[in-house]
Formats: sequence, C-alpha cells, structure tokens
Amino acid sequence: MKRGPLFAAVLIVLLVTAASWFVLRQPPSAPPPVELLVQGGDGGGLPRATATEENFVPAALDEVVTRAMQDGAQAFLVLRHGHLVAESYAAGDDRETRADSGAFAATLVAMSIGVAITEGLMRAATLEDFEPERLAAALASEAELPYEEYLSTRLWRPLNAANASFRLQRPGAAVSAGCCLEARISDWMRVAILLLDDGRFEGEAILPGGWVARMRQPLLTERRLGLGVHLASAASGAEPFAESDVFYLRGRDRWRLWLAPSLDLAVLHAADRSDAGWDETALPNAVIRAVQDRPVRSQGNALQRLVPGH
Repeated sequence: MKRGPLFAAVLIVLLVTAASWFVLRQPPSAPPPVELLVQGGDGGGLPRATATEENFVPAALDEVVTRAMQDGAQAFLVLRHGHLVAESYAAGDDRETRADSGAFAATLVAMSIGVAITEGLMRAATLEDFEPERLAAALASEAELPYEEYLSTRLWRPLNAANASFRLQRPGAAVSAGCCLEARISDWMRVAILLLDDGRFEGEAILPGGWVARMRQPLLTERRLGLGVHLASAASGAEPFAESDVFYLRGRDRWRLWLAPSLDLAVLHAADRSDAGWDETALPNAVIRAVQDRPVRSQGNALQRLVPGH
C-alpha cells in the first residue's frame, strides 16, 4: 500500500512535536560570564637582576624555587629592590598567564581608597573596618565612576600592568571587588613594589605617602589584619617569619604574596591547591635566609633573647 501525502504530513507533525518537547525539557543554559575590563598599560617587563647582584646565595635561592615548584606551585617569583631575581612557572603557564588570585583583589580596594581620600572623595573615618565590597561601592558612588574604571585610571594603568578583568556571573551583576580579578600573575609584583616603596612605582608616587603604613595598622575588629593585608601574626607555620616586619596578601588556595620591607623583598607563590595544613612561613623564610646582606640586628636580637645583655 502506498503512503500518501497525509501520512507524510502526520509524520512531520509528530517529529516537530517530539523535537519541541525535547527542547523544552532541557534545563536553561547559564549565560556566559561577563568580563569588566580593567584597562592597563603596555605590560612591559620589570627590571631583572641575577641572584648574585641582589645579594642572594644563588644555590640557596635555586633550592627554594625548586622546592616550591615540585610541591605544585604554578608560579614562584622573587623580587628584590624592584628587580625580578627568580621567575618560574609550571608547564603551560608563563609571565602572560592570567589567573584569578582571589582575595589579592581586596588589596587593590585598600589602595584605591587611599587615593580617593587624597582626592577628597572619601574620609578616613570610613575605615573603621574593612569590607571590600562596601568600600568599592562607596568609592564608585563618590567618584561617579564604576569601580573598575577608577581602579584602572588611578592604579592599574599607572603601574603599566597588562589589561585585567573582573569576571561576573551574569550581566548587570555588581563587581565582587574583593575577589575575581583575572590578571597576569607577574603583574602582582608591580603591586608588591608599591607596597615596599611607600606607594611609589618607578619613582612616581601612585599612592599617597604613608598610606601603606596605614594599611599595615591592625584593624580594630581583627588585630591580625590590616587594610587589605595580613599581618605577621595571622600566619600559620611551624615558626614565625624570619623578619619581624613581614606582612602579606593571602589569596585563594595557596596564593600568597609575602613582603619584607626591611629587605625590600617580595615573594609570590601561586598554587590552586588546598592550603589546609600548609606551612605559609616556610618558603618565605627560606628566601629570607638566602639573603646575604640581612641586617645584623636580626641575629643580634636572637642572641639577646638567649643571653640577656649581649
């Protein structure tokens, strides 16, 4: 028996109905994440120096870098006197790699607030505690600029860092200023220079003088924290930091940026691994002890604790 046009029409209707039912049963797909640009400069490289030129014991510094990378770091960088001395990346990463470091971004809020206070946009009294999202929103309101634009013009571009971006989960969502900034790993060493040199970068004042010292003052609500930075007492490790003035940025997982102003030294460790039980003083202490021109006072203070009067 021949199948006529009616049969073909019925078959088409059934197929269309089945396809429509299948599509309707599928869960709605999530919209793609939205990126808000934080415009930077040309991202040119930082000055470099050898371990010997910056008074490290080369073999000791190499040993620390090797240990960090073997333990799963995706990047380990050491900077002294504004010069990159060590820069190592895991396979697949390099100095152009962008990544979300988590709460490192909160430090940028604290820095931006310092600039805003000198511009008369905000008052220091605003800083009774440190809530990055609230402060960034207040700054954006007072400046009449989106936070990411203020950050770009006042901080990121003057640092000549490469373009970065905040990643939002949906269009129109507020910027999570305390996290979620995708930036080149190496550009955090530019931030380190600001924190070590009283807010200056390549001789130019980007932050107001004394603002980094203000950031390092303990919060009234949490004495182990400053404005966007962690103080030495917040560290978890088998021993204290080898220099008493160390402070640091603590990002997600094993992201840390340790700073020792007395040595003009910064150490960056990036690793997307759980930090449960991780000793966060061991690596920076090993780098510090590889410095050959550490002030005598560090050893003298230890001797005085053991033998009073010496």
